[in-house]
Order: sequence, then structure tokens, then C-alpha cells
Amino acid sequence: MKRSSAIESRFEFKTMHGPENLAKCYTKKLLLLLCLTLLLPACLSKKEYSEEEMQRLMDAELQRKITEYRRAKITACQEEAFRQATKIVDSLVIAEAYFDRDTLARPPKPIKPEEKAPEIKGPDTIQLKPLFEGKRKKVKVDTLLKKTKKDTTSRKKN
Repeated sequence: MKRSSAIESRFEFKTMHGPENLAKCYTKKLLLLLCLTLLLPACLSKKEYSEEEMQRLMDAELQRKITEYRRAKITACQEEAFRQATKIVDSLVIAEAYFDRDTLARPPKPIKPEEKAPEIKGPDTIQLKPLFEGKRKKVKVDTLLKKTKKDTTSRKKN
């Protein structure tokens, strides 16, 4: 039993301290060391400023912020003025176009010339013939005309 635990511990030691794990371990340590070397000088190089220097630095920063604010405000005001001027110009152009349009009425349609019936001249004219040839029945009395006459005479009596 003791032998197997010794073999296992050797196996664990080999797997834990293989070349991959060593590289990981050293890279972490190197990164930590690099960060410390970069941050340490930044913390140690603190310069002490006198009251006049502090006031001068604060005034310079305040002036920089004031000029930046003024520049931004002037730019915004110019953009707004340009937007309003564009609206006014557009409405003036539309109004001018509306009042300059042609307001005359449409002219009336021209009168058509009278058409004369064409005169047919020459030997190529065709004589008219009856459509149906044969015996035609002749209607003696128009029945519709007879009925309408009766209706008008009966109405006059009433």
C-alpha cells in the first residue's frame, strides 16, 4: 500500500510540474512583476506643488473648460440659426413660386370648322339595291299609329 501511494505521488508530481504548468506559473509571476515595475514609479514620482502653482494650474484648466464650453455653445447656436434661416428661405422660395405662377385662364377650345358633305363624282359610284330580293309584304295600316290616335281622342273626351 505504501508503494502505490509513493508511485501515485510521483505521478502527481510529474503531471503538476510538467513543462506546460511551469510556463503558466512563470508567466503569471512575470506579469505581476512587470505591472509592479510600471506602477511603482508612477506612484513614487509625486511632485509637490506650492499654493501659487496649484492656483495657476486650476485657473488654466478652468479657462480651457470655459473656452471649450463657449466654442460648443457658439457652434450649437450657429447650427440652430442656420436651421431657422433655411426654413425661412424655403418658405420664401415657395411663396415666390406660388405668386409667380401663371394665373391666366386656359384659352377656350377652338371652333371646329363646318364639315361639308363630300361630293361623290365619277363612274365608280354604286347604285343601291334592295337588301332582300323577292316579294315584299305591304303593310296597309300602321297599328301603332292607330292605337296612339285612339288614346289621344279618348283623352280629349274625358
